[in-house]
Amino acid sequence: MVSFKHTDTSKLREFQGAVDKRDQDTPDDWVKRHPDLIRLTGRHPFNSEPSPSDLMESAIEFDGLTPTSLHYVRNHAAVPELKWETHKLVINGLLNGDIQLTMDQLVALPSTSFAVTLSCAGNRRKEQNMVKKSQGFNWGQCAVSTSVYTGVLLSDILALGGGAKWINFDGADKLPQGSYGTSLNVNYALDKSNDVMIAYMMNGYKLSEDHGFPLRVIIPGFIGGRMVKWLSNITCSENESESFYHYQDNRVLPPNISTKEEAVTGGWWKMPQYIINNRNINSALLLPVHEEVFSILTLTQSRLISFQGYAYSGSGLEISRVEYTLDDGVTWTQIQDVRYGSPEPPRHGYKYWCWFLFNFSIPTSDLKAVQEVTIRAWDESCNTQPEHITWNLLGQMHNPWYRLRVTHTGDNISFSHPIDMVTDKGWMVPSKESNKTAATEGGNLFTAMEVAQHTTENDCWIIVDDKVYDVTEFINRHPGGKKSILLVAGQDCTADFNSIHSQGAHGMKEKYLIGYITSTNTTLPPQMPPTRSNALQKGSLSSRITHPFDDSTTRIKVVVVGLGMVGLNFVERLLKADEKVGRYEICIFGEEPHVAYNVSFILEN
Repeated sequence: MVSFKHTDTSKLREFQGAVDKRDQDTPDDWVKRHPDLIRLTGRHPFNSEPSPSDLMESAIEFDGLTPTSLHYVRNHAAVPELKWETHKLVINGLLNGDIQLTMDQLVALPSTSFAVTLSCAGNRRKEQNMVKKSQGFNWGQCAVSTSVYTGVLLSDILALGGGAKWINFDGADKLPQGSYGTSLNVNYALDKSNDVMIAYMMNGYKLSEDHGFPLRVIIPGFIGGRMVKWLSNITCSENESESFYHYQDNRVLPPNISTKEEAVTGGWWKMPQYIINNRNINSALLLPVHEEVFSILTLTQSRLISFQGYAYSGSGLEISRVEYTLDDGVTWTQIQDVRYGSPEPPRHGYKYWCWFLFNFSIPTSDLKAVQEVTIRAWDESCNTQPEHITWNLLGQMHNPWYRLRVTHTGDNISFSHPIDMVTDKGWMVPSKESNKTAATEGGNLFTAMEVAQHTTENDCWIIVDDKVYDVTEFINRHPGGKKSILLVAGQDCTADFNSIHSQGAHGMKEKYLIGYITSTNTTLPPQMPPTRSNALQKGSLSSRITHPFDDSTTRIKVVVVGLGMVGLNFVERLLKADEKVGRYEICIFGEEPHVAYNVSFILEN
């Protein structure tokens, strides 16, 4: 068992606060989530990563571990509402017949605990998407986290009776293409040194909802996509899983395969040489944070700037070295402070299931003429990171050298990451290939307020890149489920759509194009979570609100669409500033004040 260095493990548990307002009116409106996690796919489904500073600082504080509340999350749909008392693990295909295990029965079996680093196969994908849009949504460099898991080794469960070539896992989540499932070779599963675990605890507590409560698979050294959450079925079989997600996800296809249609017609999805199991070697810098500025005049006497990050590999391989270059790879300097990021030694004496953390400093005098600080890692098998990006259809296993740009401004030095999910900036800019969109000439014109009237399952419009789409016909066929569309009905969902969807989806949506947003000042910003408000009952507003919109000729008319907290605060500040002049008229749009966004904008008459 792992001996936690920090006895106060409460700092490592899941988030204990209230449900985030952004999850209201979604299927996950009961799941508690840390507000500092960076949301990558809009409000639903929930996919997130911590900020680089949170990830690095927690690893330093907790001996390499990541608090469950800040662990990255990959969900394909709604979180299943499962109960410890009623959940059962069904195991089919055993020589001695099928069995069912309750959670209490699983806990009664011999258990073990150890630390494992999980990483998404899409870690750092946004860098690749800047070159050419892949089928996957944007991840930054923080789709990686480390926790201590407790559970039963799969080899011990299979000892209850086995006999097959494949172990197939299925989760309880309900997805458009069936449950999430994947497979593992039985010989790999039976090898105790591979530590394949059926886990029910994380960082000393029961698994959290986003991380598979009450049961999940842990396969150390593999990509996160093979570690099925909300595990409900294990099948011992002569054949691999037929799950859509086993074959059409987590593959690295050759770069000449540029569409899903090509992959299907060419039979590429089922070619075994392209499957991803073990993750590849990777590394990234986390600190300094993006655009962090250092004044040469206020640095300590040592005149050093510190750089911190992580490196990992698959198959339990040790990171043998991490090095940096200041001259684009002509010369390299080996980093001396590289340590195993785990509270315990490697498993079995040689299995490095966790990441490595590194720290190095560079004198400011060495950075005077430097344009980039670049790093790469090596593992014990002499695998290293490539210099350049190789694009692939799913945008997975992205691991080129990590380049931090250096900017000199007077007596200051600042650093820019290739992409930054906190600020949505970075030194990389989208290429023409990644920004392809269809021509937008001609067609009907609509205001954003007109679009905001179409918000139901039987009448659903959305805005993407200033185009208006009537997607009513498509709702029930949406791969992500109709709820995902209805959450943004009547709204500008450009940011969410572009972050999630591929060029194929961009082309498909043109079938539903009905017009364009007018070029007036009425375009609404991207959506914010709708909240009900009692603003109309507030006496300070009632005398100066007209509702609905009218044709008054007040010089400046302020239109508030959905008077939630943001709109309310805006209006109250505006009225206070305008108390003596009286040049604004407040207009609430819509019969229901919560019908659209909690945003405000000004119409100049």
